[in-house]
This record gives sequence, structure tokens and C-alpha cells, in this order.
Amino acid sequence: MDYNKLRTLAVVARSGGITAAARQLHLTQQAVSAQIHALESDLNMALLTRAHRRVYLTREGERLVSLANEHLDTIDAVVDRMRYGLGRVEGVIRLGIFAEYAAPLLMPRLAAFQKAYPGVRFQLTLEEDRDLERLLTDNELDVAFIVEFGNYQLFERRPFARVDYQLYATPAFLREHAPEDLAAVVAMPVVDFTLGCAGFTIWMKRNAPHLLPRVQAKLPRMMVSADNCLKAAALAGVGMAVLPWFMIAEEVARGELVRVVSDSQAITAVIDMTTKKKRSPSLVIDTFLAFMVPGEQGMDRRPPVPPGGVAGYDRPEGER
Repeated sequence: MDYNKLRTLAVVARSGGITAAARQLHLTQQAVSAQIHALESDLNMALLTRAHRRVYLTREGERLVSLANEHLDTIDAVVDRMRYGLGRVEGVIRLGIFAEYAAPLLMPRLAAFQKAYPGVRFQLTLEEDRDLERLLTDNELDVAFIVEFGNYQLFERRPFARVDYQLYATPAFLREHAPEDLAAVVAMPVVDFTLGCAGFTIWMKRNAPHLLPRVQAKLPRMMVSADNCLKAAALAGVGMAVLPWFMIAEEVARGELVRVVSDSQAITAVIDMTTKKKRSPSLVIDTFLAFMVPGEQGMDRRPPVPPGGVAGYDRPEGER
């Protein structure tokens, strides 16, 4: 039995198709299809069938994948224990993180880890929190860096970083609109990453919760899903925007962006380094988790903020 082909079949079944499996395995679709066809030829049985532009496991395929998952996990665990006995930290770690956080928060730590453990390689997936949670649940990631959870009870979480967000605009924009109070701020143009002005809503909940009914009817002047584009829109005077501190520190220092309300409170995104509670022991992953514990260099860790926030922002201590 060729275990590489068997592992490929298991990935196809887990990911739901040849294309997704090829992306995960870093192979071409043709290479994945060829491995499946070769396995079917070796076993003299059909393992996949196609219908409605999707691939499905046959009954034989389902039985084989069920056994394969169990035994492949066992083999991986045995190999990892052997490496542990030899003191070797090597292998591939599959990571997931929100794209905006990858470069400033994660890359410096990955570089430091690889200097200490050159035998470790990384596969990095950039997705939103809900997709990272799904990929972690489906065993397509080993570690994910997540702010907002749908079902945090399934996971072990370690504090990784805290990112402060504030409402910023250009000085010219503020001179034009001249808000006298927070009620006037609600009426000012905003750029946000959702049609419902989610970033602005969270900021208002922290600073003026009594004004939330008025915020609910607000539409952004521009909606864009990337923080760097929100910053560009704010710098161009399109509107005010809730932005992370690490992204606008230089612009603030130069006076190009200022707080819309000088004495307002920041909202803080709490990023957790997350693994499944039920996972096979792994020397390489456990070493990585220990290395990335807060207190190391290069991370933005602000003092704790009072509880009472929203989802992954300023989470109360009891939800950690």
C-alpha cells in the first residue's frame, strides 16, 4: 500500500474536492487525480464518483478513508514520539491567521522560531476568523490565530497579542466637520469593512453605548474589507475609520491622522493562539506553542482593559 496515495485520498475526502486538495497539498490537480487513479488501479476498485460537479466517496472509499484517517494519525503520532525521543524538532506546521495581522505580528516570530529550529517549515493560510475556526475544526490547520470564536469551548487558547483600534481621521476632515460631541460624530461620514459599520459600531459601544440605536441606521460612505485600504480612504479624506495602531503609528506621528475624539477609549482585539482541545501529541507543535508564549519580543501587548467588550474585542476574563 502506498501511504502517500492513501493520504492524498484522505485529504480529498476532507477538503471536499480535487481542487481544494491540490491547493492544500501544494500539487497540481492533475497530480492529485493521477494519485487517486493509481490507488484505484492498485486496489482494483472505485473510490470516488462524480456528480453535480463534485466528487464523492464510494462506499468502498468511505470505508478506506475511515480506516486511513485512524491509522495515518497513529503513524504520525508514532513518528512524532520517535522524533521526541531523539530530541529532533522538525516537520511542517500549518498555521492560519487574518491577513492584516500576518506581516506585522506573526512574521517576526516565525523568523525567530525558524532560526532556533531550522528543521521546521510552515504552511500559512490567510483567512477570516470564521474560516480559520472551520479549518482548525476540520484538522486542516494545526494552529490558528483567532479573535472572534463561534464555539470557543472546542479549543485551547493562549494569549498571543492585543491590538488597539481607534477612530481616526485627517485634521482637514475634522476641521470640515467640527464635531462638538459623540452624537455629532455619529452623523459624520465613515469608511468601514461592512455595510453595517461593524468597526464603528464596536467603537461606539465602548465609548457611547447610548448612541447605538442611531448607529444601527448608519451606512458607510465606502465599504472595503482590508485595513490598509481603510487607512488609504481615511488619509484621502473620504471619511473617518477605525484602524489598528500598528498600521497608523507613523501617520499619527507625522500628524497626518488624529483621533476623532481625543479622550476616547480604544477597542482592543485579543488574538488567541488556538489549537483543538482534542489533538494528537506533537513535539514540533508543542515546541512552537511554548516559543510563541506572550512575553517574547516583537509583539504588541497592551495592558488589560476593563471587561464588557464585544466578541473577541476586550473579552471578559471568564471567556478566556
